[in-house]
Amino acid sequence: MRSITTTAAIAAAAVAASSASATTYIFDFERGDPGSYGIRDNGGTIESIYSTFDDVSQQLSFSVTFSDDITEGFTLALNGGPNPKGHGGELALLYVDLDHNGSQAVTAYSYNGKNLNNSWTDGDGSQSGNQTADFIDSSEAPSSTLMASSNVARSAGGLTASFTIDVSAINSHNPMYPGSSAWTGLAYGQQLGIWFHTWTNFDATYDADGEMNSLTANGGHGWMDGTNLTTIPTPGSIAIIGAAGLIATRRRRA
Repeated sequence: MRSITTTAAIAAAAVAASSASATTYIFDFERGDPGSYGIRDNGGTIESIYSTFDDVSQQLSFSVTFSDDITEGFTLALNGGPNPKGHGGELALLYVDLDHNGSQAVTAYSYNGKNLNNSWTDGDGSQSGNQTADFIDSSEAPSSTLMASSNVARSAGGLTASFTIDVSAINSHNPMYPGSSAWTGLAYGQQLGIWFHTWTNFDATYDADGEMNSLTANGGHGWMDGTNLTTIPTPGSIAIIGAAGLIATRRRRA
């Protein structure tokens, strides 16, 4: 087994930031669950996804488990119900490199609405040509506080990748190219829309400010796209403790 681990445990970071009035929305998906979604496994065989979003602390956790070990990275957009695809200027798109210089790198741009991974080079998919990319935050920026915790555990029998990030700056971002609906960043509530794309060859480089200056995303390409998937609203600290326990369990299995 190869493991990449950074920073403190998920529970400690999230519980400290949570308040009594917080609600954490839990998305707990296992392959075969009912719902409106589609899966393609060419970029890795998706077995489960577990995510939490605390609407007060603005802590977002995401954990995906694959039954094989071929995935090198993915992009991710989340919202409160509709399929995120096409919602340019409303959402953040995360670029997640599972092994950048020995650790997991997470970078956020405003999603340009295209069915492509090029938001980092083209900020507005509704115009012809490439418009200046709308960079938001990156774990590779020198002073970034984006990443609260991160773990990648690989073995011959599977892969589990998880992170917890502070999405307060992402969710309060003022987009350069506003969409037809209000900006929500990475927030979701009692329903969730997901646009999650995986690659077997994924490698990004970054400039001194943490912005991406190159991306290789090819080889096997898979996805999970979902619409109006149900979440469970739970008092914040209880949900985060549950998330930490589940991710730890998946890590041991990996």
